[in-house]
Amino acid sequence: MFDYLSAKENGISRCFRDLLDPKGKHGQRRLFLDSFLRRIGADQLAGPAACQKVSVEQPTDTNRRIDIYLEFENGLIGIENKPWARDGDFQLHDYAAWLMKTARHRQFKYWRLIYISNTEPDPSSICNAEREQLKRDGRFYQMPYSEVIEWLGEGAANSKALAVRIFIEQLAKFLLTNVNGELDMCEELQVRDGVLASPGNLEAAFLVNAAFESIKRHLLDLLKKDLQTKLIENGHRIESDEGFYKGKAADYRGLQSNEIRIIFDNQQDAMLTIGFEESGYRYFYFGIAGRNVNLVKSAIPRAEITRKMTILFGASAPVGINDHWIWFRYPDGIDVLGFRFDEEFRHWSNHPKPWIAMRDGTLADKILQIADMVRDAFRGHMHLLMPDD
Repeated sequence: MFDYLSAKENGISRCFRDLLDPKGKHGQRRLFLDSFLRRIGADQLAGPAACQKVSVEQPTDTNRRIDIYLEFENGLIGIENKPWARDGDFQLHDYAAWLMKTARHRQFKYWRLIYISNTEPDPSSICNAEREQLKRDGRFYQMPYSEVIEWLGEGAANSKALAVRIFIEQLAKFLLTNVNGELDMCEELQVRDGVLASPGNLEAAFLVNAAFESIKRHLLDLLKKDLQTKLIENGHRIESDEGFYKGKAADYRGLQSNEIRIIFDNQQDAMLTIGFEESGYRYFYFGIAGRNVNLVKSAIPRAEITRKMTILFGASAPVGINDHWIWFRYPDGIDVLGFRFDEEFRHWSNHPKPWIAMRDGTLADKILQIADMVRDAFRGHMHLLMPDD
């Protein structure tokens, strides 16, 4: 079911929040909460300690937001959920400082910061020495998604509601395949049997696994060269941010850009832009966006730009990314001159099709065709993409 939902980082956090809430719609009271508390070594908060608050996006005094926040009558827990994105500078340091200060203010002895991620925190988020000290003090716990999946499985096994079990099983399956990168059971068995069919296959599998990151870097370099060559040959200008080729998420605070912008006229302000909404080559998108974060267009130009793009590619996804976006789409079944940008192009990290299209050049060809279609649609109406007067 999660393939049909916007299961981004915030969506996953809301699922966790609802399961951890004893008053949640799951109707299982403290089943999921107490199981989670025991896993992180917070047994003193399990059972008798009243849970007074479970929320998402808890604001701190440094204008940050903790993904999931739990408040008990005698303690606090902050949870940072990082399935794909990297940490911000001093992010975990600031969370720990806020939790400690809040606990002291309320005269709580207990507080803890939980980091749900398959990778170690970035040293720019919290230095190794501080993290190790927090661990020794029982203030920091890192939970990989394999343990989250175990927690969900334990809850599903003990849940009395069939609907809850089905939901949890689907959530666990989504995390298994989209966060941990594991295959469905049927696919996994097919790959396993193929690899074990001969010693040569097994050896080749180890060699491919060791070289896979290098293979992806090579294909991304190939895409970069193809885009620069083909777009320029067709009269387009291109601005490429290295963050795009590293699969970094777009930064909507405007501090850095991780996108590719295709320009038809040197005076343009709104332009064809492609990028990833989340890190790890996830949620690939394209659309019309401003060069600057605070793009302001009057109602008539915005409506006309949207109308032209909708005629070409269909209705825009809900434009809630930032004000500098006017229209954008994910590749969720868009036909471009006989080539179908389907769901497999939305998350490059989990599907082979984008990488195959890089290898044979068809991905660069289709991006070029999109650029040509957009330029032709605005030919004679380029003023719509120019800066406001």
